[in-house]
Amino acid sequence: MTQELFLQGMHGLGDSIFQRAIVRHYMRDFSVYLDNTWPCIYHDLVAKGLKLVRREMSPKLRTQAKNYARESHLYVKQPQDLPGKRVWWTHEGVRKSGFLGAMCEFTGCPVATADYRLPIAPAWRDATDRLIASWGAKKPILLYRPLVERTEWAGCVARNPDHRAYSELFNSIRDRFFVVSLADLEPDKEWIVGNPIKVDIEYHKGELQIPVLAALTARAAMVFASPGFMLILAQAVGTPSVVTFGGHESSRLYRAAAKYAPFLYIDPIEPCECFSKAHVCKKAIDLPKAKRQLREFTDAVTESKNYAGRDRLGRSHAPIYESGRA
Repeated sequence: MTQELFLQGMHGLGDSIFQRAIVRHYMRDFSVYLDNTWPCIYHDLVAKGLKLVRREMSPKLRTQAKNYARESHLYVKQPQDLPGKRVWWTHEGVRKSGFLGAMCEFTGCPVATADYRLPIAPAWRDATDRLIASWGAKKPILLYRPLVERTEWAGCVARNPDHRAYSELFNSIRDRFFVVSLADLEPDKEWIVGNPIKVDIEYHKGELQIPVLAALTARAAMVFASPGFMLILAQAVGTPSVVTFGGHESSRLYRAAAKYAPFLYIDPIEPCECFSKAHVCKKAIDLPKAKRQLREFTDAVTESKNYAGRDRLGRSHAPIYESGRA
């Protein structure tokens, strides 16, 4: 009889995607119960025997609570007295090995084979194709994440890149894409900061649930974001991403895990890995250099004869371009 194992999971969306590598590893030898608030992220592993449970969760986790309400029917009752492991990382571990590496080392998993890729279920893809068809997009699709601040996590101010640089970089390529802006705003809880951006369509009230968001990311030609779950999701579904960093952390901590799709990570001139919510990090970016690399990256995604091909709706065929630090 296969031994059972309880994994006390992390609840951030990005961490939960990385966590797929940990779950997949332990499912080789155990019947795994996972405490997590994003059941749909594990749909393929549930089909292979993963069981999802939910314990107490902080009421401050607004988006997690909403997703739990939608997917609570997917949980099972947790057996008592199971041997368990906590999925976690420490700042010291992240500085040494990056986020995914630190998570693997904390839980005793091999980093070299850690695989957090997220397959798109056919029903997700069908629903997303219908949504895309309703837009009548005539250009490649770009998913844009506006800069936000929120009350449930105090680190947004430190983590966000320089507002002017973020908008200037985006505007330098904006006209080449059909731009879809994504957020989950709520008065006094989460709001947009920075310069206004022209987009083609926006979903700013959390209208797109995770299955459609994941499938849309897989269909998109490119993602433009600041640090957060979108850079991990883009990698997990194989979509090129441009991520502009501010303070709090640097691209170095994500690069080793960014192995499934092309990426351009733009750091400040003086990257900071303080993990502090109060440190006044230096966020100045070498904009001429960053714009040049962004133009080259965008050319490779949309035009280059070396690009293996995405159709006008952004369907992915093969990643071919990777850029380093701006």
